[in-house]
Amino acid sequence: MTETAPLRPDPSSAEEFLSALSLWLLRPDLPGAAIVDACRAAASARIGAVAVLPFAAEPALHALEGSGVAAVAVAGFPHGASTTAAKLYEARDLLRRGLRDVGFVLGTPLLLGREFQHVETELEQIGRSCAEHGARLHAIVESGWLAEDLRVIATKIAKRCGAAELAISTGLPPEPDWPEALAQFGRIARDEIALGLMRPRMTLDEALDAWRRGASLLCCGNALELAAEWRARLEAQAESGGAGG
Repeated sequence: MTETAPLRPDPSSAEEFLSALSLWLLRPDLPGAAIVDACRAAASARIGAVAVLPFAAEPALHALEGSGVAAVAVAGFPHGASTTAAKLYEARDLLRRGLRDVGFVLGTPLLLGREFQHVETELEQIGRSCAEHGARLHAIVESGWLAEDLRVIATKIAKRCGAAELAISTGLPPEPDWPEALAQFGRIARDEIALGLMRPRMTLDEALDAWRRGASLLCCGNALELAAEWRARLEAQAESGGAGG
């Protein structure tokens, strides 16, 4: 049985929650101009990051320059199923193009096949490359495919390879029970590696629930809507408190 960790309190300010939000743009139907517009909107909303596919890495990086919003390009999305050489080239090419936040999907077929040394070797190599470039490595797992023992092993691999963050990628079948998944990953992470949740969409209540369960990255396609909704909720709470006083 998975241990239940204490829930942490809600974000104490608008900024704390906004910095945890990342705009999920991992879609093939967004042309470059739409990516740039979305990045500018993210910068205006002052959220923490934007996640893009490799083809959009440079436009996103340029659109976000000087904004304080991180551009995260994801290699191997969604399944991490390319060959090792292809995955490493894709990730290292992002570093050569100036990205300093690189997502790397752990190979789901390799994890399911229990080829753990292969998974760790890939992540270790790109982890070294990120360190050489002063970049942050975001390890990503498709937790819906993984039983608890594989989730534990994936977390330990990410920790050993120096990943700054381990993100649970959902939204593609099979859809996992992400609250339970966060608890399982968090039990092994033990605050030694940040946790994240990646979904095409979240409600504000789902995002806050994930935050309480330890997710410090909340990556979704409606992140800008959540930012506006969170600000409105805080304003309503402030007005209610003032009226009550």
